[in-house]
Amino acid sequence: MVSKSTAKQDTPEIDWQGISNLAEARAALGNVVNVSEILGDGSTFFDDKSVFVGKPFLVLDWRFIVDEKSGREYVNVLIMGANGDKARFNDGSTGVYAQLKEVTERVGKVGLEVRGGLRRSDYVKEGVGEATTYYLAI
Repeated sequence: MVSKSTAKQDTPEIDWQGISNLAEARAALGNVVNVSEILGDGSTFFDDKSVFVGKPFLVLDWRFIVDEKSGREYVNVLIMGANGDKARFNDGSTGVYAQLKEVTERVGKVGLEVRGGLRRSDYVKEGVGEATTYYLAI
C-alpha cells in the first residue's frame, strides 16, 4: 500500500504515441498506484451486497447521507474482510441502515465484528414485486 506521505515522483519522459493499451502504459510508467490509496481509504465500492452474504467482516466506519434527489437517508459502510481488503457499500433499507442507526443511538460509532457477514432476506413488496433486504448477521 502506498503511504499518503509518499514523496512526489515525476513521470518519466514517455513517447505516448507508441503506447496503445493499458498494459503498455503501465509498463512505461513503471510506478502506477490505485488513486484510492492516495486520495481515499483504499476501499472498493460494491453495488451488489450479496457478495458479503455469509462472509465475516469488521465494520470499520459508517456515515449517514441524505440523497439530494429523493431526500431519503442511507448509510455508507466501510468494512474490512478476513483477507484485509476494504470495501464500501450503501444501504437505505430496514436492514443494515436501521441496524447502524440503532447502534449509533445506543453506543455511538464503534468497530463491529460481523462474524456471519450479511444475511439476505428476499420477499415480495406490494407494488414493487420481488425485493431483498440485507442485515448484519447477528
